[in-house]
Amino acid sequence: MKESQAYLFFSGEYVETMMGEKWYQIEGKMLHHDGDSFGWGFPTFKIPHFTGTKKITSLASFPLDYHSGKQQIQENLVERGRSRGLIGLLSGPPGVGKTLTAEVVAELSRRPLHVISAGELGTTVDKVDSQLGMVLDITRRWGCVLLIDEADVFLFKRGEAQVERNGLVSVFLRRLEYFQGIVILTTNRRKDIDRAFNSRIHFRFHYPALSEADRLRIWQEMLINVAALVDKLQFSDADLGSLAKRPMNGREIKNAVSSVASIVRANKETLTVEVIKEMLQSLVDDVESDDED
Repeated sequence: MKESQAYLFFSGEYVETMMGEKWYQIEGKMLHHDGDSFGWGFPTFKIPHFTGTKKITSLASFPLDYHSGKQQIQENLVERGRSRGLIGLLSGPPGVGKTLTAEVVAELSRRPLHVISAGELGTTVDKVDSQLGMVLDITRRWGCVLLIDEADVFLFKRGEAQVERNGLVSVFLRRLEYFQGIVILTTNRRKDIDRAFNSRIHFRFHYPALSEADRLRIWQEMLINVAALVDKLQFSDADLGSLAKRPMNGREIKNAVSSVASIVRANKETLTVEVIKEMLQSLVDDVESDDED
């Protein structure tokens, strides 16, 4: 590996053989060029043991990087048989990057991503207990990162008069308590989360609504992505600025660009701001028409 190459660290472990050999084995990934194209390389390095070294798992780090050895590290920190998983909470309005973050977590940890919505787990205590148990078992067997989208119903504060909801929250807490894996929950109601989850969640991120500058960057990125798919693309900075003023989230922008690109490609037209605005206006008209009906 050349000095100028960046190496993304995943995990490390101390190895000692019966013959007395000792070393640290480091795993990660780096950009690799085979002479024709770029791609990811996943080399493993062996670092000989020397006096004064520390175990990789003893160094300060974001816990996800070392999750493969996290169970052993926490043996002396938590009650045996409990809390050996890694649970994250992503909060914010729709279309601000919560799902994308889960995809990045899966990519960095080199695990498949299993996505389900809270509605798929059912609405009764028995159904949720059964379905969630099955999903967590599959996730554990496959070594997945599990994303439970829109988990608000299971995170909501418990109250005296809400017996059924209290049961759902309790079942959800119990199942997560004993799960040994990575689970990411998303919600858009972080202020309504039951306090019992505070001690179960290992990391959390809140995503505010997109600013005009955020929307401008998203429009730019989405249009760059489709530039190769259309015959001609024509936008000025003023055009992009006018689109960024519209109160849209990231998912809506992505869908709008994808739809318009498909249309202009089929018609061999130029993709311009006017074409996008016409399509956006037609969507608004359709919504207003549905409201009147």
